[in-house]
Amino acid sequence: MPTIYVSDSGDDKNDGRSLQTPIYSLKRAQKLQGGRNNYSWHFGPRAWKRIQKDDKKRKATRRAPAEADAFIP
Repeated sequence: MPTIYVSDSGDDKNDGRSLQTPIYSLKRAQKLQGGRNNYSWHFGPRAWKRIQKDDKKRKATRRAPAEADAFIP
């Protein structure tokens, strides 16, 4: 099973195939995976926390307009 390495010190120009060439973003990891389910992902500890934090912000941003539209005085 191939592994994709994600790190805060990574670069999305890398191939993500080793600890020496990690990628930075979850979006790039998904692109490298190419819709196949036979990949393992290895996250550095800070990278995983960053991705979780970014995901929460993204979800909150998506909800905000809908909640604002729902308010009718």
